[in-house]
Amino acid sequence: MQQQAQAQDTLKQETINIISVYQPKLREAAKLNLNASLPAADTARPRLSYQVPALNLYFMYQPVPLKPLALGKDSLKALQNNYVKFGYGNLNTPLVEAGFGSGRNDKWNFGLFGRYTGSKGDIKNQDYTAATVLASGTYYSPLFEINGSLKYSLNQVHYYGYDHSLYDFKKVM
Repeated sequence: MQQQAQAQDTLKQETINIISVYQPKLREAAKLNLNASLPAADTARPRLSYQVPALNLYFMYQPVPLKPLALGKDSLKALQNNYVKFGYGNLNTPLVEAGFGSGRNDKWNFGLFGRYTGSKGDIKNQDYTAATVLASGTYYSPLFEINGSLKYSLNQVHYYGYDHSLYDFKKVM
């Protein structure tokens, strides 16, 4: 059984004529002109009245009246006023440190502090020195207090990581 298919040529040829180009337009809108301004300041003081109802509570017990307790006298621990520290390390390095103080006093306090450490090596300019001396004191008068301190610090470092056959640096103190 066989069947043949045929295309139909029944469409008509139509012609479209463009008369004008389409130009869309928006309708004119009504515009509102608003001018913002602050409202007038209200300077009148309002008269406010409050009514707080009385709250009467009745308890079955009576509280114990409060009584402040007396504070105990404050006592401070004793100060470690004086100390001395000695030490010795490699590369001929001594350490000496000392501190002396007057302790707590109502009229005045003072303290002294000193520290020294240094090194001396086998290589030229391999020396190191650090020394500090500090003195401080306070005098308490009935109206104010006067503080003063004096400090001296010496830090001396020599650099020795160079070729000693090429350069010869002199020590400067």
